[in-house]
Amino acid sequence: MTNRRKIAEKCRRRSSRLPEALACADEAIWLDRKAAAGYRERGWIHLDRDDPVRAMDDLDQALRLDEDDALAYRLRGEAKQARNDPRAAADFDAALQRAASDARAWMGRGVATGSSADLTQALAREPTLATAYLERGTLRLVLMPELALDDLAEAVRLRPSLRASALARIRRHATTLDATQTGRLALGAISRFGSPSAATIWRELADDPEKRSELLRLLEWR
Repeated sequence: MTNRRKIAEKCRRRSSRLPEALACADEAIWLDRKAAAGYRERGWIHLDRDDPVRAMDDLDQALRLDEDDALAYRLRGEAKQARNDPRAAADFDAALQRAASDARAWMGRGVATGSSADLTQALAREPTLATAYLERGTLRLVLMPELALDDLAEAVRLRPSLRASALARIRRHATTLDATQTGRLALGAISRFGSPSAATIWRELADDPEKRSELLRLLEWR
């Protein structure tokens, strides 16, 4: 039976070919319906396929079979988070009680509870976790804008595909600021996200004539 259960573990290695990985997990479950690993791995694959509803069904079953499966708790937390379910935090708590070294469980709980400290714990355990920098930077924008921009820039350095998301978060925050604050935020973004023209970066941050004028004034004094 142990060898059959190992089939489920191997399915994740095929995650770059999701249909094949899903078929592999289906086979693992068919071979041993009492093994939590098969349901956990199939739930993980459903998450990768952006199907949190099916993921939760499988992860619920995995946890019925093995209530101490830390990874299953974390994955179910991620599935709940994808559905904006406030119960996600409880699953991340359960995961961390069983595996305190799981950086992604720390990150998940940090996002669920708005805890910068939890995101810092995630980065202490996995320093290249780009999404943790993105989320911590977003939380820091209100009280620590310079540190926030550093985090967002690091997220983009680690994963360039996050640039649009980072700038969108800066832009959303800019709408809550006055002209001077927004101009300074824009300058910080310009210095950290390369050197596009002021007009280009400004179009990404705000669409307010007063704020554009303030940015130009600040650029003259930089």
